[in-house]
Amino acid sequence: MLKLTLAEIATATGATLIGATNPNDFITAVETDSRRSVEGKLFVALKGERFDAHEFVSQATASGACAVMVDHDCGVKIPQLVVKNTEIGLGLLGRLNREKSKATVVSVTGTCGKTSVKEMTAAILQLCGPTIATAGNLNNAIGVPLTLLNIGADTQFAVVELGASHPKDIEYGVELARPVAGLINNVGGAHLLGFGSLDGVYKTKSEILDFVQAHKGQGIVNADSEFFTRWQQEYPQVKSFSALGKKEADVFATSVQPLADGCFAFVLNTKVGASKVTLGVPGVHNVSNALAAASLALATGASLDQIVAGLNSVRPVKGRLFVEKYGAATLIDDAYNASVTAVKASLDTLSTLPGYHVFVFGDMGELGAQAEDLHREVGAYGQGRAQQFLTVGVLAKLSSEAFNAGCSPEALGRSFVDKAALEAYLDELLTAHPDACIAVKGAHFMRMDEVAQHLRQKLQ
Repeated sequence: MLKLTLAEIATATGATLIGATNPNDFITAVETDSRRSVEGKLFVALKGERFDAHEFVSQATASGACAVMVDHDCGVKIPQLVVKNTEIGLGLLGRLNREKSKATVVSVTGTCGKTSVKEMTAAILQLCGPTIATAGNLNNAIGVPLTLLNIGADTQFAVVELGASHPKDIEYGVELARPVAGLINNVGGAHLLGFGSLDGVYKTKSEILDFVQAHKGQGIVNADSEFFTRWQQEYPQVKSFSALGKKEADVFATSVQPLADGCFAFVLNTKVGASKVTLGVPGVHNVSNALAAASLALATGASLDQIVAGLNSVRPVKGRLFVEKYGAATLIDDAYNASVTAVKASLDTLSTLPGYHVFVFGDMGELGAQAEDLHREVGAYGQGRAQQFLTVGVLAKLSSEAFNAGCSPEALGRSFVDKAALEAYLDELLTAHPDACIAVKGAHFMRMDEVAQHLRQKLQ
């Protein structure tokens, strides 16, 4: 974070500053969680459906907070920035820090793959200069400003991931981040409950293009998307990338080759030259993610050599197509979250690796009226890609049933009443099939990571 005065913060957030003996005192750090150290920091008292951090303002004061941001006078003897809404106040504070910095900011959104693109882009830009990026999955109305507050005096680049569950979510995030380049990785069936339809997803994700177009920045989209022609019509200056080798794209892949570990090598083609990339993360979908990252990096002026070196350095993390070998057995931990596109990518990756293929699947969330049909769709997609399709959850049961409807006689789709029953079955399966290759996938709320961890302990 940059050094910002209380007076600057008050002006930027529309706050009433009370209890400050010197409005020019500096704030150099912000905290929103009273359970963490607040000493010397501005404590922002956020409210949620089930919590109100104003209850902990006195505690934060006693623990050494130098100031608080609140929505009413809490009667503490340290400076108080009183705003109408502390979440909006935090957002405006993040924007202030971003606007006062000299960092080049780029943003990525999309139905899936955002985090992978963010990590790949950051790996490239770190070779160009000091870089910060969204931590984990902090891509919402609270996570975006916290990311922006991580921009320091020496930061040259910031990669900001933007998530959305409802219309205008991207518009809000992008107004805070104010990127010079904004990329849409893809548009698919996720959070349909909030968006209402796939067209609603398209319009919300495209809010990032609205911003960069209005501010003479660079918009970037996926040329392999069904929405590409529409983007071209509505945003004539947009650039594109293609994993399918479409040469009309600004960045595209050719000579895509699978490797023994489930990863892929390809030739990266750009307007400034071509070079071979060998990815260290599995899944052919990561070729597309790499092209997206390359496109964002090019928009900042990164060289081809820096892009290739950065992409080659990326490695997987647990929960996101993390491939683990245990003798003859293989565990694919992809349990962090799930959308239709991501489930299909996980099945594709499973099918490319050696062994007896087992797909373990929990419910996908926030799919609205299309939830049942989309679960049946991914079950049918598993035919020919898995030998067993094992599910837990009411909706995922539809997936195993759809898998059974058209699979070969030796394949099996089966649902379980709970994860304990599923895990017991997996224990028996590993005895019968020591060469099993098991992928674990599901929405975050299903906690399929617990199943992955059970398998990890069983296999070790």
